[in-house]
Amino acid sequence: MTELAPRLSAAHRKALPLLASGVPEPSVVGYLDLLDPAPVPAPNRAQALWSRRWGAAFYANLQSMRRRLMDVNGSPRDRLRPAPGETVLDLGCGPGDITRQLADAVTSSGLVVGVDLSAEMLTRAVRDASAGNIAFFRGDATRLPFSDGMFDAVCCSAMFQLLPDPFAALDAMTRVLAPGGRVFILTTHRGRGLAERLSCALVGRLSGARMFAPSAIPDALAERGYRDIDQRFTGMLQTVVAVR
Repeated sequence: MTELAPRLSAAHRKALPLLASGVPEPSVVGYLDLLDPAPVPAPNRAQALWSRRWGAAFYANLQSMRRRLMDVNGSPRDRLRPAPGETVLDLGCGPGDITRQLADAVTSSGLVVGVDLSAEMLTRAVRDASAGNIAFFRGDATRLPFSDGMFDAVCCSAMFQLLPDPFAALDAMTRVLAPGGRVFILTTHRGRGLAERLSCALVGRLSGARMFAPSAIPDALAERGYRDIDQRFTGMLQTVVAVR
């Protein structure tokens, strides 16, 4: 990694000590790529869409809708309350809109690490959300390349429901989160009324996204030792914040 450092941005050099020992040297393409360069098969229709260039552009246009939904229950920045100097992981960062908000909160003394599986998303993120305190990585949410307890907060927004094994990703998030750190998850749920459950089921079938039972995320967090679990619902979305 020492030979790699001079070719990196200041933010990526700051992020290198977060990596676990034994992680192979990443390739540098604006972001650090820690995965095999061969295409990764998309596990569902939604991720297949986001992995394409036009899909990434479409996703970026959807962010205004997602922001309106989060305004009801609070944005990741409002709910996580990142402080100046903290280190934050934005898992499933997409084109980097939330990454940029978190970076504003931690200021130049902090660091936000954005991780995504999609090279197209990360290409957009590097173009649209670059800053001196943001480092983007291409990586696997279930096999995060960071050492234990490296992050003060973890944000996972609108990605959890697309993972083949979301609770393996939750285990990985928990491992890299420092004791007392906070986690924010924005994901789907099955709905509580009949009409809501039917519409959620339809969306889930069409997109391949998982629709969680209303208690699934809080229960999973409690099983992993989290406390102060705060869950809020809006339509077929839920936000959950907890402290490790």
